[in-house]
Amino acid sequence: CSLKKKLLLLSGVLFANLSWAASYLAVPNLVYESGVKNYGISNADIKGAIIKSGKFKIMNTPKSFNTDAVVASINAKQDADSAAKASLSESREPASFELNKPIKAANHHSPKYILVGEVVAADVHDNYYKIKGTENTTGTRTLNVSVNYNLLNLEDNSILSSFNVSATATQTAILNIGQSEQLQTNQGDLIKDASQDLATKVMEELSVVNTSSDEAGTLVKNFATYN
Repeated sequence: CSLKKKLLLLSGVLFANLSWAASYLAVPNLVYESGVKNYGISNADIKGAIIKSGKFKIMNTPKSFNTDAVVASINAKQDADSAAKASLSESREPASFELNKPIKAANHHSPKYILVGEVVAADVHDNYYKIKGTENTTGTRTLNVSVNYNLLNLEDNSILSSFNVSATATQTAILNIGQSEQLQTNQGDLIKDASQDLATKVMEELSVVNTSSDEAGTLVKNFATYN
């Protein structure tokens, strides 16, 4: 019994230390690429998944942080680097960059990391199929969303990780004979399922990101691409 208590106490201490060691992360609202329709997908489920994982502690996004401006800055720099990369066919040097404005250095009132996301594609489409041997039809509504994410380190104004996530949600219904061909689905449930799929895939990406100080010099300072 005494040994069991000691093990439980040790587990509690280890858990407390891990929780204390987790860095603060802010997850601002998604921004949308021009022309992309907003179906109501959000980062709410992503925040919940991050809290559950224990990898980061969630903190509110600083009011001074301009997500739209940051995303625009990242996109412009990546486009410039891609153009420069295309002109260096034999180069094996990493193309890297660091963000300056409008990110401010982290302090005890701000998070160490910020995960910004831009929705670059989103659509809803319906498919109908006749059920063999009947006069009924099955209809499926699918919501697809594609988001570009960048994990930013505010201590040195750099990108720690960049990745794209595509999430999907579907709902199916059987349309009986005489029923309107217009497919009726629960839009709220469709959005909820897509948001949860997005959160699952984002966590898969974040789970392999190394934020330890041992490799900060190579992983945190630069976002590298090679020819």
